[in-house]
Amino acid sequence: TFIALARAVPTTDWTLHLLAPTEPEVMRATLLARGIALAATVALMLLAAFGLWRWRRAGERRSEEARARAELEDRVAERTAALSDANGRLLAEAEERRRAESALAQLRDERAQVNRLAIMGQIAASVAHEINQPVAAIRTSADNSAIHLERGNTAAVARNLATIAGLTERVGAITGQLRAFGRRGTPAPELVPLGEAVRGALLLIGHRLKRQGVPLEGEEAGDGLFVVASRVRLEQVFVNLFQNALDALDGRPDGVIRLIVAYTDERVRVSVLDSGPGLAPEVAAALFTPFRTTKPQGLGLGLVICHDIVTGFGGTLSASSRSEGGACFVLDLKRGMP
Repeated sequence: TFIALARAVPTTDWTLHLLAPTEPEVMRATLLARGIALAATVALMLLAAFGLWRWRRAGERRSEEARARAELEDRVAERTAALSDANGRLLAEAEERRRAESALAQLRDERAQVNRLAIMGQIAASVAHEINQPVAAIRTSADNSAIHLERGNTAAVARNLATIAGLTERVGAITGQLRAFGRRGTPAPELVPLGEAVRGALLLIGHRLKRQGVPLEGEEAGDGLFVVASRVRLEQVFVNLFQNALDALDGRPDGVIRLIVAYTDERVRVSVLDSGPGLAPEVAAALFTPFRTTKPQGLGLGLVICHDIVTGFGGTLSASSRSEGGACFVLDLKRGMP
């Protein structure tokens, strides 16, 4: 098969005729078409393979995600169950701890009550003596009033009646202080006049001070100051400290107890000093340890309870021996402003 081509020859009347065979061109076109078709087929096959791979990959990914979700759900379920169990255990432990703390608080309160009752037993004789004196004076004043009344001396009768009224107030103060001191309970901290707390403690052990002949210096040092505490419990601390000082001074004719008060805008520091033998190192090391005592009849709980009481006020209680002799107990309390 040929293609006839004709072209005029310039400057002549001739025409050039050419028969061009079509087979080579057809062959090239066929080869080109086949190459294009093959390339397109390969491309389509590659595209189909890629699409199939993507589809399979997406399926595998969906399967992996489904497995991951299932595994995550299983782990979440396990963790939820574990957290539920842990929460249950924590709630049980919290309840157990609450009961233990409640029992501990009750035990401390009972221990403080036992200490107060023990102190009351020790000071019963002193209180009885303190009451007997004004009662005897009341009887004497009443007898004198009857005599003055018979004589018509009304002014003397009025003076005796005023004396009797003052003495009955003193008896009432002593018995009221004893009742308040022995009352059970744990009062909330409040503003307590420091001087009144010291004098309240002295009202309970004043007779022992007089009997041993031990002066208390600085009794008025705390006047005008207020501390954050409980009146009865603070008096209990002072009674314990004064009792210990008197025990240390037993048999010493020159014994003395000194009260020193120092304060800042936020704290009040009360030092109770005595001129006794001081604290031995082994005694000082175990001073606030329960059931450690050097007294034959002691329980070893007084200072431990005092330490707990002062700590409950937000303060501290410490002790040391003085270089010049004797012991020093220091109360550090929050200062209150009325």
